[in-house]
Amino acid sequence: MKITRSILFTTVFGLLCCSVDKTDDDPAPALPTPTDGRYPVVKSDCLPARQPTGDMILDFSRVGYRWGDAEIPTVAVVATLTPPADGADATNLIQSAIDKTVAGAIVLKKGVYNISGTIRIGKSGIVLRGEGDTETDGTVLVATGAVQRDLIVISGTGPRSVDDNTAAYAIKDDYIPAGQFWVRSPQAAAFKKGDNVVIYRPSTQEWITDMKMDQIPQRADGLSITQWQAGKFDTYAERVVTLVSGDTIHFENPVAMSLDRKYGGGRILKYSYPNRIEECGIENMYLKSEYAEPEDENHGWNAVAVKVAAHCWVRNVTSRHFGMGLVTMDNGSKNISILNCSCLDPVSKIAGSRRYSFHISQGQLCLVKGCRSDNARHDFATGALNCGPNVFTNCIASRTHADIGPHQRWNTATLYDNVTSDGEICIQDRSNYGSGQGWAGGNNVLWNCTGSTIIVQNPWVSAYNYSVGTIGNKSPGKFTNPRRPDGVWLSQGRKTSPAYLYEAQLALRKKTRPGGVMDIR
Repeated sequence: MKITRSILFTTVFGLLCCSVDKTDDDPAPALPTPTDGRYPVVKSDCLPARQPTGDMILDFSRVGYRWGDAEIPTVAVVATLTPPADGADATNLIQSAIDKTVAGAIVLKKGVYNISGTIRIGKSGIVLRGEGDTETDGTVLVATGAVQRDLIVISGTGPRSVDDNTAAYAIKDDYIPAGQFWVRSPQAAAFKKGDNVVIYRPSTQEWITDMKMDQIPQRADGLSITQWQAGKFDTYAERVVTLVSGDTIHFENPVAMSLDRKYGGGRILKYSYPNRIEECGIENMYLKSEYAEPEDENHGWNAVAVKVAAHCWVRNVTSRHFGMGLVTMDNGSKNISILNCSCLDPVSKIAGSRRYSFHISQGQLCLVKGCRSDNARHDFATGALNCGPNVFTNCIASRTHADIGPHQRWNTATLYDNVTSDGEICIQDRSNYGSGQGWAGGNNVLWNCTGSTIIVQNPWVSAYNYSVGTIGNKSPGKFTNPRRPDGVWLSQGRKTSPAYLYEAQLALRKKTRPGGVMDIR
């Protein structure tokens, strides 16, 4: 099924905005959804109805640590460290404690720890806990020396192993819409509850052509660009099987992007990640980088990098002067929660590939909540081919030098929920930015966001993007020849309810499905 959107207005396709009398017990009529009754939908006074293809705004409540089903634990203390009295380097002090610990929290007493190298957490169950995230009265880790590096790395090892028997586990239906929690397969009996799978979607030449991504214009400055190529934009969205019923396979999270037989359909593939680590955290500390001059780049780059890790967290952490940002969620990161953190005063050139404060680079099912960014570029951003759902909620950016939103090439299903910025918030075709980035993403949602300028475009095919309750000057986009299809805009200039979509979806799910994401009774 191919839906081409040369023109799309928010008054067509049954998109409605209405006021509804509400009570606490019955807030509003439910949004239509492609469901069999197992997946309740949050109620609102202003939501787009399901598209004629069946695509809809996703359930974003199933992200972060343990999918939001459990609170982050207070891990028992197994070791306590004090900072060297003479200011000596503390890299080995902390690393040795990590290496000796099987699992548990290592408390770093308040004071200054100079770190000339990188602190590495490479096994499950390790938590570094400070005694405060202020420079004057907390636990302070200082990245010393003129070397560009990450200060703390949480990482397992090895790649994800995927069963590439793509013919065996085909999807029956001609079209699976974004937001649906299940697919049908003639080989459904090969799966069982608890299986780790990926929803594989190929990137065919026909899809790339219909997206106009083999027609990216050359840059005026003569720098080379790369057209999108078939096979290089395949996506692998990680899911857990919750139920197999006949030929139907259910997942703990919805499909993030439509699977269209016209564009190669999709497959369900089992995977394993034997060396991915879990249950690691960084808590209650102040991370700082030394630097030589205001555009110095030979110093601390990311305060924390997470990769090949799941169900981990960074909370109550402040960073200052790092060149890239406070945290990046890279390859193999999944179900990561970043809570109540601040990324302040980065030091670098103000140019590309710098100052991404909170970066879901390659993370899946990640949550960034209650965070602040100052003087960055892409304060809250995602990377290329990043599969959602992912969520930024209740976040603030100030003195920003670029835009917030999906970055690079084709991110799917990120919610920007009450993100406030003094700069632009954009979901658009980035065309020949960089080396030819093109469409930044599909099935992304701005919900009650505020920015100086708001850009939300729909891709030519395969996905929608939504702006609901945004405050800011609406713009058609940076590239308008040809003019890209307008996104789905509702309640522009007026915030809507619920105030926070993520919180409303999570509250509804906990009320109706107390058993968590595996509960689909």
